[in-house]
Amino acid sequence: MRGNPDNLRQAAARKSAAAQARAEQGLREMIRNGLPITFRGLAQTAAVSLDFLYRHNEIRQRIEHLRAQQQTRPPSPPTVVDPDQPSSVIRTLTTQLAELKRRHRVEISELKDALATAHGELLILRRQAGLRNARARPSTTPTEPVLGIEVALNTVFEQQSGQPVAEVKAALQKACDDHCSPLDEETLTEFAELIAAGEYIDITTSSSEPAGPENPSF
Repeated sequence: MRGNPDNLRQAAARKSAAAQARAEQGLREMIRNGLPITFRGLAQTAAVSLDFLYRHNEIRQRIEHLRAQQQTRPPSPPTVVDPDQPSSVIRTLTTQLAELKRRHRVEISELKDALATAHGELLILRRQAGLRNARARPSTTPTEPVLGIEVALNTVFEQQSGQPVAEVKAALQKACDDHCSPLDEETLTEFAELIAAGEYIDITTSSSEPAGPENPSF
């Protein structure tokens, strides 16, 4: 069987460290620019996946702490209006409108962030349930095609979920080859797109049956 587990773990650790460094830099940029601190905003700024942010407790706690600080920040003092200066009324209305827009943006960001948090937690629960189911199944020969594909899918989802499709596809193809369970091009692309979208794949419960002598799916 090709592939070195130690090398795979080291590569995964390097990718995780690089993503963590990007997340830290992204937080500093958002604070410096006065942007609302949200999971989705940081994921876009740092080019990391939401799943990565939710799985790293230290980064997750920093985001939640900074977001709470922004929400409790006292509002700007009201501008004193001089009734003899019509232009001051315009400035006051403009300031109030800008404040309303800012609050609206913060509320929208908070709603999106809450939805993203729930989605991320659901992904984590689905992944954990899938891994528990995989461990609970009777052990069989690693070179059996369906089991090899299942192991490859779990491994790639753990390491590549949320990454670009091309990277996921290359990693999945290598993992399948390492487990002597190659996939056809169409199936490989479909699985890679699902993993890149953060979707956990459990082929044991899929509507399409595993490959066999009378039903070659792969």
